[in-house]
Amino acid sequence: MLQIEVQATISWHSLRRYVKMPQTFEISPQTNIIDIIYWIDKQYFENRIGSKRSHVLDFMERRIKSSLQMLWNSETGLFYGDVGVECRTPPPDSVSAPVETDWRTPIPEGSWIVLMPDAEC
Repeated sequence: MLQIEVQATISWHSLRRYVKMPQTFEISPQTNIIDIIYWIDKQYFENRIGSKRSHVLDFMERRIKSSLQMLWNSETGLFYGDVGVECRTPPPDSVSAPVETDWRTPIPEGSWIVLMPDAEC
């Protein structure tokens, strides 16, 4: 299977305690933004095993349990309005991929992704 490399960052301090940011992923050419967020969440949950620290408010509110739930509305298939989403290919072209409006868009090779909760966009 062909693998491409992308970098992703979720600008949320609670994740940075357990997941190195930015993350570099080797992915298949059909990988989408939701897959990337899922893998970051998976690392967060695996790396916090055994931690004595309370994780109750890592995602701002008790009922939110993951960054995917905090960033993206699964019912509408859209990111929440206050979430900043950026996915760009590398220079010199630096083309924006429309992942914020169509999560099924494959992540282009060499892209960098930034997700910013509470960006007040």
